[in-house]
Amino acid sequence: MAYQDKIDAGYMRNKTYCYRDSNGEEQISNTIRITPKGLVKLAQLMPGAIQPPAVHLAPEGTAPAPFAPAPEPAS
Repeated sequence: MAYQDKIDAGYMRNKTYCYRDSNGEEQISNTIRITPKGLVKLAQLMPGAIQPPAVHLAPEGTAPAPFAPAPEPAS
């Protein structure tokens, strides 16, 4: 589970979902996700780590920056 202060800061989110196992019993599970803001924070905390070039934070209330277009294939 993600700590609540990390969720409140926007670094992580917790997704809870229900499913039926092979015995037909209903189960509950969690999936923890690290947000783009969380990836940037991790990159700042671990300066030796390689930061993927596609991780950019968009200003609040705007759409995220699109990925760079793929280069044209060589003929």
